[in-house]
Amino acid sequence: MTLSAASLGFIDFFQLIRPVNSFTEPVLVTLSLEITQILDVDEKNQVIAVECWLRQQWRDVHLQWNPEQYKKIEQLHIPEELIWKPDIVMFQNADGNFTGQFETKAILSANGQVNWEVPMIFRSSCKIDVTYFPYDTQNCSLTFGSWTYDKEGNGIKIYYFVDERAFFTLQIRLIITVVKWHNHELTQFDVFDHPDIQFRLVMRRYPLFYNVFLITPCLLISFLTALVYYLPCSSHQKITFCTSVLLAHTFYLMVIAEIIPSTGDTIPLIAEYLLLNMIFITLSIVITTLNIHYRSPSSHPPLPVWMRHFFLRLLPRVLCVSPPNDELGMLLAKHECQLTLHLLINGLPESENIIRDQARRLARADHIPEEFVQTASDIDDISQKYKDEIRNQTEISEWRFVAILMDRIFLYLFLLVSLFGIVVLFLPAWVDYSSKANK
Repeated sequence: MTLSAASLGFIDFFQLIRPVNSFTEPVLVTLSLEITQILDVDEKNQVIAVECWLRQQWRDVHLQWNPEQYKKIEQLHIPEELIWKPDIVMFQNADGNFTGQFETKAILSANGQVNWEVPMIFRSSCKIDVTYFPYDTQNCSLTFGSWTYDKEGNGIKIYYFVDERAFFTLQIRLIITVVKWHNHELTQFDVFDHPDIQFRLVMRRYPLFYNVFLITPCLLISFLTALVYYLPCSSHQKITFCTSVLLAHTFYLMVIAEIIPSTGDTIPLIAEYLLLNMIFITLSIVITTLNIHYRSPSSHPPLPVWMRHFFLRLLPRVLCVSPPNDELGMLLAKHECQLTLHLLINGLPESENIIRDQARRLARADHIPEEFVQTASDIDDISQKYKDEIRNQTEISEWRFVAILMDRIFLYLFLLVSLFGIVVLFLPAWVDYSSKANK
């Protein structure tokens, strides 16, 4: 049964006066909070939206009656605007609605006990730390306190009561920091030293969604970079492939940038990992471009002795790479040995000996045809071009093998750095996430 205050004789009640017998006596308010749902965690704007029930209980000495005189009525449901209410608000409000409450009725008992349970939706500011994204744990606080009564005036004393079982269903670990009247500590909101109660929410992100749609694609695309070092340096498709992988990294980096706050002072470790891979890809594109631009026949001098020994003998054994087939080199070496032998014996190269013998035979003749002289000169030119071609092909083959070895070195270096980056960047996040999950 619902009765008005006037029907019970509370004509002289004034809802703006604190419900105490003496002005030096504070009103004892018991505050209880139950979070029913986390509506949103906006990392970009560093705001969380919380749906909760705020229960306030106090005793109003002006609202007491004898149930025997009023047909044994012990409780009344009266509109909240007809009674005095504590001016308790949430300080970290992000949208200007400090109360966030809906209009509800208060339950008034015969002994003056008032129970006011209000459903609320709060949008609270919360500093987001995205270092271990998406394996991060966020600490957000909801601070409630009196808006006008401060510590010096005995206006309101706030106590708390929280049923933690209400939070376990949401997989939110609740830590309560209570600041009582007699042991008050100043916070960033306590310009006037107001009594407050702080409910600290420790929220762990479920990373399954990000593992499937962000982490796994990023790792797969990152390891595609290793295939770059299997393409030959002279291949134009190498630049195309590198550019495609670089664009994929850029896309996922932009996706992460849309999630994290732009004013934050931390960078996610996964973003640092993507940047590291982008540096390797960019260097590969630059080196390949320079190689194509500056490569010419004059840029392939013979390998120095130390490079030939290091790259063609020692390094292939370490990297388990078979050296190239050196048939051209063997043929050239054999030909050079023959030239050297003839030079030591006759003092002239073999081709010149042939021309000299032909010249002696032709000298005995009365007439030397010009076509014979031209033929002898052409034979000498063909022989020289053949030797130069063999030498050039051998040098190109050696340089190409050196390039293959360098690509193999960078491949192993990239894999080593990538694995090291995964361990260094993601292992602390997993350890931090697991340790907090087990607490």
